[in-house]
Amino acid sequence: MLFTIEDEKEKNEKVSIIMKKNKLLLEMITDILNLSRIETNSLGVIYTTINLKNLFKNMVDSYKLKERETSVHVVLDRLPLTSIR
Repeated sequence: MLFTIEDEKEKNEKVSIIMKKNKLLLEMITDILNLSRIETNSLGVIYTTINLKNLFKNMVDSYKLKERETSVHVVLDRLPLTSIR
C-alpha cells in the first residue's frame, strides 16, 4: 500500500500511524502475557514510585490514536495540586 502513495507527507503520516499501532499491539500482547502470569501466580509485585502525570498522559495519548477511528473523545482533566491529598 505504501508503495502506491506518491505524496511523501501522506506516506510519512501512514508510516507514523503504522508505527504507533505496532507499539500499541506490542503493549497489548505484553498485557495479555502479564495477565497470564498473574493467573498462574508467576508474576511478582514490585512496589515503585511512579509519575502519575506521565502515566495518565501516556494513556490519553494512546487513546487519542483511536479517536480517529471511533466517536470516543478522551479528555484528561487535571485537578490543582492543592486539592489532592
